[in-house]
Amino acid sequence: LQASTLYVLGVTLTNPATGQASPAISISQTGSTAATIAAVAVDPGSGDKAPLYVKAPGFETGRVGQSSSSPAGVNTITVTLQSNLAITASAQVTIEGLVNTRTDDSLAMSVSGCAGIFKSPAGVANQGKWDRAAGRLVVVATSTIAAGTTVSCSFAISNPSGIQAASKVNVVVNSVSTGQISNMIPAFTLRNAPGSHGPLLIQAGAFLTANIGQSSPFPSVTSNVITITINSNVAMSSVGSASATLTITGLLNSETTDTSSLAISGSPFATAVGGKAAWVKATGTLTLTVVSGQSLSGNTDYIFSFSLQSPAASQPAPEVTISAAGGSSIA
Repeated sequence: LQASTLYVLGVTLTNPATGQASPAISISQTGSTAATIAAVAVDPGSGDKAPLYVKAPGFETGRVGQSSSSPAGVNTITVTLQSNLAITASAQVTIEGLVNTRTDDSLAMSVSGCAGIFKSPAGVANQGKWDRAAGRLVVVATSTIAAGTTVSCSFAISNPSGIQAASKVNVVVNSVSTGQISNMIPAFTLRNAPGSHGPLLIQAGAFLTANIGQSSPFPSVTSNVITITINSNVAMSSVGSASATLTITGLLNSETTDTSSLAISGSPFATAVGGKAAWVKATGTLTLTVVSGQSLSGNTDYIFSFSLQSPAASQPAPEVTISAAGGSSIA
C-alpha cells in the first residue's frame, strides 16, 4: 500500500438482531515490513449511514383514522403501517385499543384495501379475528412484507352509541413458530388522524356543512331558486312512525304562500324527502321529512333546491338556520 494514496475498501456484515448505536471503530497497522501505525478512531459519519447503527425494530409510519364520528353509525377504520423491519410470513399483526364498539366477536372480519397481504389466524385471505372487548384485530402476514413497504388496510365496525374521545390504538408484531410466540416489533402507538377522523371519536349530531344561496337578487322574482348544501356527521332516517325531519327557518318576507307540497329538486336528497316540503310564509320555515324507509347518510354532501317568490322590496339577506330531529337529532 503506497503512502499518501487513498484506498477504499468494504466488508459485508450481518447486522445485529437488536437496535444499537454505532460502535466506536478504530484502524491500526502492524507488520514486520513497515513501521507500526498506532490505532486511530475512524470517522463514522452520521445518521443511518453510521456503521452498525441499527434501528430498534419499529414503525416509520403508523397512523389510524375513521370515516364516521356518528353515534352507532357504520364506521370504516383505516390503518397505515410502514415497518423498518421485514415482517415475515405467518407473523401476527395485532391492532388493539378500539374499545366500546358495538361489533361482536368475529373469526372472519373482512379486511380490505390490502388484498392478499393478510389472512385470518384461521388462514382465510383478507380476513382477521376481531375481539370486541379488547377492541382487537389480529391478522397474519400471508408472505414476507419487506421493510419500508407501506401497507394500508381498512375494516368496518359499528360505532359506540355514546359520545367519547378518540381511542389510543397500538400495533404489535409477533413471530409465531412451532406454537411459540416471540416479539418482533414491540407495541407502537399509532398516530390518530386529525379532527373528527380520530379513531372512535364519537360526536354529538352536528352539521359539518350548511350553505345556502339563491339564483336572483332582484325583487318580486317569481321563481328565485334557493340552493342548499348540507353534510351531517350522523345519518338521518325514518322507520315506521319515527320520522326524521329537517327544518330551515329564517327565509323571511317571501311572497310564496303556505303549502304542504313545495317542490324539492336535487337527487338523491329529493328522493329521500319524497320530492316535497311544507312551507310556512309567516316564519319563512321549510320543513322536510325523510320518507319512511329512506335515509340520508352521514358524512355525505347533499345538494337540493326549491323555488320561492322573492320579496317585493329590497332587504339584506336574512339569517337562515337549519336543524334536524327525529331519526337522528342534530342541533
